[in-house]
Amino acid sequence: GDDLALRNGGYNYFYETSKRGPEDLTGAMHPFVRKNGVTVTRHSTVEFLVDLNEEAESGKLVMITMDELSTATARQQAGVLMMVQSRRVGNFNLDPNIRFMLLGNPIESAAGGYDIAPPMANRLLWINWTLTADTWGPGMLYGEWPSAPVLGDFTDLDITNKMKADVLPLIVGYVKNSGRLHVMPKNPSEQSGPWASPRTWEMAARLLATSKLAGFDEGTEVLLVSGSVGDSNAGELLSYIQNLDLPDPEELLKNPKSFKVPARQDQTFAILGQVVAHTIQNLTDERTQAAWTILSITAKEGSIDLAASHARTLATADVASKKKLSDYSAHIKPFITLLQNAGLIPK
Repeated sequence: GDDLALRNGGYNYFYETSKRGPEDLTGAMHPFVRKNGVTVTRHSTVEFLVDLNEEAESGKLVMITMDELSTATARQQAGVLMMVQSRRVGNFNLDPNIRFMLLGNPIESAAGGYDIAPPMANRLLWINWTLTADTWGPGMLYGEWPSAPVLGDFTDLDITNKMKADVLPLIVGYVKNSGRLHVMPKNPSEQSGPWASPRTWEMAARLLATSKLAGFDEGTEVLLVSGSVGDSNAGELLSYIQNLDLPDPEELLKNPKSFKVPARQDQTFAILGQVVAHTIQNLTDERTQAAWTILSITAKEGSIDLAASHARTLATADVASKKKLSDYSAHIKPFITLLQNAGLIPK
């Protein structure tokens, strides 16, 4: 039903998608008199969303569980998509502590099933949930169901920093190398699932960063990345990362002159990305000098194109922090034209 249930200090609201119309989320239309006396119509805000928002604003995690998505019509799915995508219902903003979990049987086993529309599918993390007899037996007999792992004491900001410093350089390198930025499956049934787009690559990067911080095993990482960009892309990405064999960026920043430009361009691109991202997160004079040294070594050995975008990123961070780029004049020479065109140094 629609009861508000207490779950581990948070709330779970169960919403039967296929039995509701879009107006059950958006609210009914009603007349409203503006200050100038003109009567207009607007959506009312449904009561359960106001109740959930109040719980979320108090600091509790609120989960809206939307069941039977695969039996919802296109019109019903559209109502769900609007709320999930914009986190708004009409003029009502949902609190960040409200999260969504959508459930549904596979289309072939759903009663009167519908494909999930591609715009909806590409905004979700897809996890195929199965139950084994070994799990089901103790659960039914003794109530011994598996408990969720404790993620650890880290924040959204920690995840963002980890993603920028250690994960995005690798994923961007893979996408540039493979040309698989946007790969929408041609088969309509495969569009109702995970597939690669700029949106889902970012999702994969954030989930992979979370996994690294939480210490998840390799199988969990595969599950999360596959649920974002699809099995084939996930397999290729994780194999690519494993075979890059990258040095520790912090060690390079301690001894920048030891840097040797790899023969593989994708390795070079990933290393520079991690070095610059780590530098920006702790922008001391010594670390900045070291990063410019590594970029300069790369440029002087003929890989200036690989270093250019990273040089611009570092220079932008330097300028924003009031550092003078002239202090690194010995190393920014290969990038002067680039930095001038970007307005970061005078012509």
